Amino acid sequence: MTEQIRQWAYNSQFSHIPKNANLLGSMSNRLCSDTCSLFMVEQEGRIYFSWWGEGCTLMSASAYILCMTLSGYSWKDITCVVDKTMLFLHTGDTDNTLLFEFLPFYGRNRWACVSMVWQVIKEFLSGQ
Repeated sequence: MTEQIRQWAYNSQFSHIPKNANLLGSMSNRLCSDTCSLFMVEQEGRIYFSWWGEGCTLMSASAYILCMTLSGYSWKDITCVVDKTMLFLHTGDTDNTLLFEFLPFYGRNRWACVSMVWQVIKEFLSGQ
């Protein structure tokens, strides 16, 4: 595990439930007991994300990246980034330098930890 992944995992900047937040969805990993709920607050057409849950270093780092990457954008921009990220999660092919840190875990049992929080937002966007 890289030092960068550890730093993301232990950064609590987005790990809270803001006042007036809307729950986008929750998910748990039955293999390792990770749980994650994704929240959003909309302000002046921009979306800001946070998450709450308990999980391993990979899940926590991935949740941090999602919140850091997507916060402050419109739904249209968010949808584009999520679609590209889901492609990476399914193929391992990326030009995203943040996600590149997770590549050593692609196709392994721990991949569910990386992809879980992204699946939450993808399911939300699919229902829109």
